[in-house]
Parts: sequence; C-alpha cells; structure tokens
Amino acid sequence: MKKLLPIILACLCWCGVSYGQMTNVSVDQIVHDGSIPILTGKTTYRVFVNTVSETDFLTSVLAVS
Repeated sequence: MKKLLPIILACLCWCGVSYGQMTNVSVDQIVHDGSIPILTGKTTYRVFVNTVSETDFLTSVLAVS
C-alpha cells in the first residue's frame, strides 16, 4: 500500500489540476495501535479533497494491494 499511495495522490492531483475541479488534496495516515483489535498493525488512509463547486463531489477512491 505504501507504494500505491504516491501513485493515487499523483492521479488525484493530475485530475484536479487537469480538469480544474479539485483543490487541496491531502491524505491523513492513521496507524492502528490496538484500540480496535481487528485493525492492529494496519494503516488507514483518509483522503480529503476540496472541490471548486459546492455541487461537485468525489465518488470513490480505490486502492487494492
């Protein structure tokens, strides 16, 4: 997943810049410490994107490892 993250961000940034609909793409990385047993040792990535128009939205982000 760590190898896919830069590719995903590059694609999001390219789409946002090329089509002018997305700005301020950022990602938060959360490493789970054991508070949720099934997620211990796993990492969650939250992708935040601002859109130019209030009616625009990002439908999905998919990363398969």
